[in-house]
Amino acid sequence: MLWGDGINPTTIENILKTFIEKGYAAENFVFGSGTQLGQTGIDRDTFSFAMKCSYIERMVNEEKVSVEVFKNPITDNKKQSKKGKVITVKRDDEIICIKESKKQPNDIEILKVVFENGKVKNEITLDKIRENIDKF
Repeated sequence: MLWGDGINPTTIENILKTFIEKGYAAENFVFGSGTQLGQTGIDRDTFSFAMKCSYIERMVNEEKVSVEVFKNPITDNKKQSKKGKVITVKRDDEIICIKESKKQPNDIEILKVVFENGKVKNEITLDKIRENIDKF
């Protein structure tokens, strides 16, 4: 079960305790990065940040079909998500997220594929991650 609403250390403990008492295993739960899981008073809405699925490929009649995936909540149009295959690039000293098809020759891709279809594509050390962070 994936649970991502109202998650903080106290609610995680209460949820697990309740379900364990009902005979369920804690291993059946995955908790999302709720608004209170990290710092109090700052959440993903503070910076209008969330990670969402934006693109999938599926087979239709033995043919691979690209599908743009997005959310467009009627209650808050500011939470509309990007759609399509997107990349994060550094352009003119600014880091932006754009559709892959809008990449310009001088754009520097910031994020790299690490896992794809269950295989490690780019193994990276913690020291290398820290080095990369210092560049930006």
